[in-house]
Amino acid sequence: MQDFLQSAVLAQNQFATSVLTNLEYLPKPMKENKNDLILAYNSLKKFLKIDFIAVNEEISMISVHLRVKYSGLKPLDSIHLASAIFFGV
Repeated sequence: MQDFLQSAVLAQNQFATSVLTNLEYLPKPMKENKNDLILAYNSLKKFLKIDFIAVNEEISMISVHLRVKYSGLKPLDSIHLASAIFFGV
C-alpha cells in the first residue's frame, strides 16, 4: 500500500471516494479512543487531498452496475468505486 500511495503522489494522481469511507475507517479507533489513528487518518486525507463525494442516485446506479458485473464486489466498496468513476478519477 505504501508503494502504491508513494507512486500515486509522485504522479500527482487525484483521489476520490465516497463520504462513506469515514463510516468504514473511524468507528473502531473512536470506540477504542485511539486518537493517534484518527489523527493519522485525517492527516492522510489532507495530505492526499482526497475528494469526498456525496452519494447520489447516479452513483448508486453505477454501484449497482458494478456489483452486477463483479459479483464479489461488496456494497460499500462498489459505492466508493462508483464515486470515483462519477468524479472522473
